Amino acid sequence: QTERIKIQTDSVVDSLYTSLPGKILIHENYIILMNPFNRDGFITVYDRQNGTEIKTLGTIGKGPNECIQPHIGNLYQSQLLIYDIGLNKYSDIYIDSLLHSKKNPIFLKKCIIPGTSTLIKIDDDRFIASDFYYDERTGPFKLTDHLKVITSFGKNPVENGVNEFLPGGILYHPAKGIFLYAAGRTPYVAAYKREGDSFVLKWETQIKKPDYDIRNGQIEWGINHPSGIDHMTFCKDYIVCISNDLKQSEIKGREVSTAPKTIYLLSYDGKLIKILDMPRPLIRVASDIDSNIVYTVELEPDYHIAKFNLADYGL
Repeated sequence: QTERIKIQTDSVVDSLYTSLPGKILIHENYIILMNPFNRDGFITVYDRQNGTEIKTLGTIGKGPNECIQPHIGNLYQSQLLIYDIGLNKYSDIYIDSLLHSKKNPIFLKKCIIPGTSTLIKIDDDRFIASDFYYDERTGPFKLTDHLKVITSFGKNPVENGVNEFLPGGILYHPAKGIFLYAAGRTPYVAAYKREGDSFVLKWETQIKKPDYDIRNGQIEWGINHPSGIDHMTFCKDYIVCISNDLKQSEIKGREVSTAPKTIYLLSYDGKLIKILDMPRPLIRVASDIDSNIVYTVELEPDYHIAKFNLADYGL
C-alpha cells in the first residue's frame, strides 16, 4: 500500500559518449562516471552544475598502470577507489590529483582478495570486499586492510541449504557507520552496523515476496519472482534503490522497453517510504549524504544524466 509519486527530472549532461554507462558518483562539485568499455577514458568527470565535461582518464590495456577490467568502488572522503578484478589490484586516488595531474594518476597496488567482485574503502586502512566464492561458514563479506583478511561477516538473503551467494551492490555510510547490501536477483536490502572491526546485522528488508525453489543447493527462480535491486545510493535522508516493476521472467536483456522505471525510497531503518515512478527508463543513481538531490543515468532518447530534488515532492 506504499504511496507512489510521479517524478520529473531535469537533464544535466545531455549525451554520454559510452557504449554502456557504469557506476556514477557525486563528489562536491563533480559527477564521476565509469565507462567500463571505453578503451581510452574509462572515467569521465563532469561539472555538477552545468554538465560540462572536465576530464577523461584511464586506459584499458596491459601496460603499466593500465587496467583490464576496471571498476569504480566508492568515494572515501576525497579519494576515489578504482579496482581491477582481472589484475586483482586497486588504486585509491585523491580527486585533486585525478583532476589536475598531467600524468596518469592511477597507480595500481596488489589486493590480496582473489575472486573479489566488489570492493569499497571504509577507513584509511580498511576495505570491504564481496566475494565470487560463497562460504556460508564465514559470510560473504570480508573486512581487509588489503594485506590480510581481518574478519568475515554477513548472511545470504536466500538461506536453507543454498551454496551460492547472490551478487549485489554494497555501500558504506561513514557518518552513520552503516554497511549496506542490496541483492541483484531479489528485492532484498540489509544494513550492518559497524562496531570497530565487527559488523552486526541491524535490519533486513524483503521489499517484495520472492518466488523460488531450491534444488541441490541451487536457486531456481519462479516465473513470478520480482526483480532485484539494480543500483542504489545514499542521500541525506533516504536510501535510494533502482528496481523494476516487471518480474524477472519479463525482462529482456538490455532492451530499453523492459528497463527499470521505478525507485524504492527506504528510510535509514529499512522502511519503504515511497515508490517513485520515473519518467524514463534508468540504470544508475547517485547522490551524496549531505543532499536530497538525486542524479540518474536515463536511457531515452540517448544515455544522459538527469537530476531531481526530493524536497520538491515534500520529502
